[in-house]
Amino acid sequence: ANTRANKMMPATPNSVAEPRPSHASACASYCDRYAHECGQSLEFTSPEACSKRCDQWALGAADTIGDSVMCRAGFLSAGLTSCVAAAPASPICVDENPSCSGFCNGVLAACGDDSGFEGQADCQDWCRTTAPGAPGTTADTVACRAAFIAVAATDDAWCSAAALDSSVCADALL
Repeated sequence: ANTRANKMMPATPNSVAEPRPSHASACASYCDRYAHECGQSLEFTSPEACSKRCDQWALGAADTIGDSVMCRAGFLSAGLTSCVAAAPASPICVDENPSCSGFCNGVLAACGDDSGFEGQADCQDWCRTTAPGAPGTTADTVACRAAFIAVAATDDAWCSAAALDSSVCADALL
């Protein structure tokens, strides 16, 4: 018997990939979802204002961090709506490491007292003396904590990951 024929062969990437949306359709979808899930914001006072701002972002790819439409749209997906992360001034959807003001505004808005910071000045002081890091790591960095702000905004349990004494963002114990 040919056992190879009985094994499932992995699908090629092109056979399972969804078609990449156009920038215009991604922006239209993002703006509709943002308005529905988050309401109007100071920047998005109309669908036209959202579309104009969205046109300034790169399209990006699904499930990636970056200053893009797809990054923000990902935080409006089913089960993970975070208006903080999906906003124009998202502390997570950035190309560089998060700024201290972006991180502090985000963590204090999402977690308040559970952030472990005694306010904006305390957070800014900590941030300026902490390694910025890079998105996608679990090191004791600002970027690691910033990655959890979006989910913390919708689920308080995640504040422990975004907080000053993060339960996730810590240098490995020796």
